[in-house]
Amino acid sequence: MINHLLMALSGSHLERLRLMPSADDFLGLVKATDTIDPIIQKVRYRTYDSSLRVATLRFSTGLTGRLIQRAKIENTSVHGALSAAVVMAARSLPLSSNPDTINILSPVSTRAAQRADDDCGLFILSKAVAFALNDETGFWEIARQAKAALAETGSLGFFADSTIGLRKMMQGHRDIMPILQSNLKFDLMLSNLGSYPYNTTYGSLRLTDLTGPFIVSGFDREQTIGASTVNGRLCLAHTGNPAIVHLLKTIREVIEKVCEHVPQMSTALSQ
Repeated sequence: MINHLLMALSGSHLERLRLMPSADDFLGLVKATDTIDPIIQKVRYRTYDSSLRVATLRFSTGLTGRLIQRAKIENTSVHGALSAAVVMAARSLPLSSNPDTINILSPVSTRAAQRADDDCGLFILSKAVAFALNDETGFWEIARQAKAALAETGSLGFFADSTIGLRKMMQGHRDIMPILQSNLKFDLMLSNLGSYPYNTTYGSLRLTDLTGPFIVSGFDREQTIGASTVNGRLCLAHTGNPAIVHLLKTIREVIEKVCEHVPQMSTALSQ
């Protein structure tokens, strides 16, 4: 959507996109005889008090490059490393309601499973992963655990099982928020958009940074970290209710420490 918006602003021609089937239609879960009652109710807006705060932080290109390289050497990903940094931060900051574990929820893309390219639609599911806070597991081992725990999320099987599970969970309910709050347990959401996959020059316009996503989902004590990488720079965004001061700064300090000395890729792989 951001790519298309910038293309439009620069005067480029936009091709007409195909109408994508819903997840239920894609999996063949909807029968021709199924009917859906219209939902007619007043929209309810949630209000927030002064405890809701947002913050941003940008890594240098040097630190971003070292993080990407070290993550490859350690057989993990940037998302795995960010998960590990959150776990390390949670050992000193009040991120978790449980002193022994922290549950990190990661939104994941289902575009590959649904065979969607640049098509517009809701191609997102999520998975929560629990990490221990009271042991001495090292940073990169936690990062590898995070990557391994999310490895299945790109598969058609995960997409089908999760969609069917959500369908059963919400069946017969008009207001889904209480259902999600009782079934989806997490302490922090880590939403990583990854590296921007398009050219950042749009005519006379150039995309220099992309900060976000900023997510307010409606859960109690919600903490969200958004991440995106544009032009070789990782940008972090924190939405907190209540606010946790210095969270992003602590994450950067953790990553600076573990990426202080990055061996050459060829040397590390030959050992």
